[in-house]
Amino acid sequence: MKFLPWMILLAAMAILPACGRDMDDIIQNEPCVKGVVESVSEESITIRVNPGEEAAASSDLISVSLNVENKDSVTHFYVGDEVAVYYDGAIAESYPAQIHTVYAIVLLSRSSQPEEGETESEAQDNSYTSITPQEAKERMEENPDAVILDVREQSEYEQEHIPGAVLLPVGEIDADSAAAVLPHQDVMILVYCRSGNRSKTASQALADLGYTQVYEFGGIRDWPYDVES
Repeated sequence: MKFLPWMILLAAMAILPACGRDMDDIIQNEPCVKGVVESVSEESITIRVNPGEEAAASSDLISVSLNVENKDSVTHFYVGDEVAVYYDGAIAESYPAQIHTVYAIVLLSRSSQPEEGETESEAQDNSYTSITPQEAKERMEENPDAVILDVREQSEYEQEHIPGAVLLPVGEIDADSAAAVLPHQDVMILVYCRSGNRSKTASQALADLGYTQVYEFGGIRDWPYDVES
């Protein structure tokens, strides 16, 4: 029994490396499979593995859990999106095959194809524009009514944020919460997060809600200008 505390400690240490790591560490150290989203559900996405990927030897289709450990990961997808999935290296055999332990998902490219029942022009309308931090700074100076939107968590916002930014965590975005912070759908919205993944998810969600001037400019870690706490 005297070894039990040590066993618990070792088990905790084995778990900790996957939890709390930033996106760069995961990308550099974990196995990855890339593919195109074939279907989307609340709990998972199914991707068709890109030709040449090592994982394609297991299956051309893989179901990927959306219970993702890294909070900067994109978790709002459309059919046709190309993604990179970082996981523990284990692919469960079935058809489609399954990845259960997911450390991060990175959006490589957003689908431009209209969804079922949607025209091409409507699909283009429900979109946002990615710009650089420098371009975002220029828009802030030229448009004093523009809303700077921080889509991280409350604790991250309190630690540091761009001056004048308002908070709306990406996980809380819906029609009601957006209307409370952004009552006018034609207002210019400049969206950022920590590293540039949540900002893309939030921007697409806002575009889907009908906001027409949504500009995503990445993460605060790449912001070369003043911040405040």
